Amino acid sequence: MHPVNWDDDKDVDGIMPTFHRVNYYTVPPMEELISKEKEEAGFCCHVKDFCGRKTWVIVYMDESKKPPVGLALNKPAEITLLNVRCINKSTGKEYRDMLLKKTVEQDAEFVSYDPVEGKWKFRVSHF
Repeated sequence: MHPVNWDDDKDVDGIMPTFHRVNYYTVPPMEELISKEKEEAGFCCHVKDFCGRKTWVIVYMDESKKPPVGLALNKPAEITLLNVRCINKSTGKEYRDMLLKKTVEQDAEFVSYDPVEGKWKFRVSHF
């Protein structure tokens, strides 16, 4: 990839994703990504540990507008859901088996569950 000379801040803003709901955010914050991209063209192509978050994941709200498998976001992905508390209230034990079942029901591959951090990871072949 060849470096880009950003003559205008609007050029950088035009390539960055925009969120249309208030419960979306990125880590690092979008403002930081924009600033770093302006300083170093192509920075956003190699951000380590980038993640975006939302209360729940809906990739294509209108199934009829979903692109074919392999195009746009309809590709393989590893999803990490945070603050997943899957605990039996009466025993205090985690319900790892329930997460395994939910993963299979969604035609996904279970990767891991960390009950201390509430991190549930799974892979999908497409959305």
